[in-house]
Amino acid sequence: MPLADSQPPPLKIGFAYDSRAEWLALGYSAEQCAEFDTDATIDAIATSLKKLGTVQMIGGLKSLTKLLATSKPDWDIVFNICEGSSSGPSRSVGIPSTFSDSATLSLCLDKAKTKMVLEHYGIPTAAFACIPARNTWPMDFCPLSVIERTIHRDALGSFPLFVKPSAEGTGMGITQANKVVNREQLLNVVEDLSQRYPTQTILVERFLAGREFTVGIVGTGTEAFATGVLEHAFKKEKFDSPNDPTGDAVYLDVFGYDLKPKGVADVALKSWRLLECRDGGRVDIRHDTNDANAAA
Repeated sequence: MPLADSQPPPLKIGFAYDSRAEWLALGYSAEQCAEFDTDATIDAIATSLKKLGTVQMIGGLKSLTKLLATSKPDWDIVFNICEGSSSGPSRSVGIPSTFSDSATLSLCLDKAKTKMVLEHYGIPTAAFACIPARNTWPMDFCPLSVIERTIHRDALGSFPLFVKPSAEGTGMGITQANKVVNREQLLNVVEDLSQRYPTQTILVERFLAGREFTVGIVGTGTEAFATGVLEHAFKKEKFDSPNDPTGDAVYLDVFGYDLKPKGVADVALKSWRLLECRDGGRVDIRHDTNDANAAA
């Protein structure tokens, strides 16, 4: 029988990631690379993984696919933080990998469809309307007609509202102008975003004026649990964009990780399980007001 304090054997880990510096060198813009990781972040994760065994630095999805196609890696697991891509290729050859599968990623990378699923299951989410991708509009299409026909038309009938592309993250496509306070501003922002992101749904939501949180979660299914709740506060009321390629964030983390307020963690965990997320990640939540009984 192994001793109670015996250590598990070291792992052979393949580490897949998207380096921001490498994508910038290929000619992509700072905005297009905003979701990719800095070399400092990649190195810090690799250092932690080395405590568990040996680490092979793979790079992005293309590098992972090439390695699998041209060799027979003996990794015990692939630790994958590539943006928007699952480790399906490694799983297909019998190598376990971390984090959510392709189905969950495809859903969660589309904010509009994610909101539809959460609303169906009774998870609180801001009233919304989905303006279809501009490249599908007929000649006489009026974008605001979608809002007038939605089941949320009453809630969206007054301002302020918030408008954003459905498939971007890290503040991409977001500036102070996305919060609109009248019909003219709404039309202008929808026009601008649909021109810049012609293949994406444009999401129009009730503006949520309350507190903002990030909930860290570890685990899968019923075994998932919240590691803590982090509250964010903006350093200044007005900013040009939360997507700052220099790395100087425009918000302050005002509370460390704990489990208060508990209601936030409960909503995050329910969402995590319903969306079938795996292993580890986060859920972002914003309250509708600053009241004590505010809804996420």
